[in-house]
Amino acid sequence: MDKALEEVKNMTLAGRVLGSKTSGIYNLFREKEKYKDMVTRPSITEEDNFNIDIQSKAVKLLGLSDLDYLYAYIIALENLGFCLFASFAFIDNDEALTLLSDMYFYKTGVRASEKDILQYALQTIKNEKEYERKVKLTNVSKTIPEFVKVLYRYFHKN
Repeated sequence: MDKALEEVKNMTLAGRVLGSKTSGIYNLFREKEKYKDMVTRPSITEEDNFNIDIQSKAVKLLGLSDLDYLYAYIIALENLGFCLFASFAFIDNDEALTLLSDMYFYKTGVRASEKDILQYALQTIKNEKEYERKVKLTNVSKTIPEFVKVLYRYFHKN
């Protein structure tokens, strides 16, 4: 394992293959079609294939889809300092969101219903998406290749 990590650190050919995840390794065996199913794909690209069925009554609190509720719940827990994996223990438990609401009150002295906690999480997601959109729009102007700028300066003077 240490040798493999050294290869990755030194960016040798073997290190680059090891560091390229399953898709990079598969490229070495591309002719073997049976390995293609073993290539890991980012889960976000397969999100529509997920069958999520959350039984908690809280799903209906905001009229959310199960997937949107899952995101809101995970973000709510994250905002409250819980580990991402804790959400799997709490997500289908109707008492958990009530307990979070109570814990928030006892810690801050401010009442926040279960619905308030989820709405805040949804707003957090919305804010994050808006921030990402603004950053991408800002970065577009900074991705003009240098040679285009040089050509513009050259032809602009003539």
